Amino acid sequence: MGSYMMRNAVIFDLFGTLILSESDEKAHEALSQKLSTLHGNVFRSEEHLSLYLKFVERGLPSLEATWLALKELLKKYGIKSAVTREELLRMHVEFHAKYATLRKDGLDALRLARTHARKVGLLSDGDRVIVHAIVDALKIRHFFDAIVTFDDCMAKKPDPRLFRACLTKLGVPASKAVMIGDRCADVEGAKQAGMTAVLLGGQQECKVPPDYVTESLLDAVRFSLNLRPT
Repeated sequence: MGSYMMRNAVIFDLFGTLILSESDEKAHEALSQKLSTLHGNVFRSEEHLSLYLKFVERGLPSLEATWLALKELLKKYGIKSAVTREELLRMHVEFHAKYATLRKDGLDALRLARTHARKVGLLSDGDRVIVHAIVDALKIRHFFDAIVTFDDCMAKKPDPRLFRACLTKLGVPASKAVMIGDRCADVEGAKQAGMTAVLLGGQQECKVPPDYVTESLLDAVRFSLNLRPT
């Protein structure tokens, strides 16, 4: 294996890291438009999307934020819902799976990690049903030894409980694990849990500095695998 360290665990974030940020944005734009249409365009899709984003910023999970945004608009305009909560859940899953797009170097990065890292994890604070739907739609489940989502700890990043839960599922100590993510929350949570943190993209300044910054996901994996050369 050359200089690669087989004991390393490489953990990937999903949204904005493995899949393009635009994937989530397009899914919610399409979902808001669908909800507007189903309700006779009484409210604009932009209204639903704006409310959804407001609830997400408050720390609510995506599914709950989508439903609460709809309920608020139904109350505002005095109309009945054209969808049940369960139907909205199915639509939510459908749109996220449909619009999920891997980064250009996503498959190569996953293959490199799977070949040279002892354990590979996926850590997202998205809803479990959404994360798993995306993983299956992209046919990448076989790359991961563990997948941890919001539902595992009922927590959002940077809460270190999420990161520790992933380490537990992988069966590796924090000192042997590297987290690759595109947000400061990924960096902060990983460092609080005692992990090494790689920030994808250098457009933001984090309060907790990452160990490495790169624009390339493939480069992030290479760095992770070579942290402790043999």
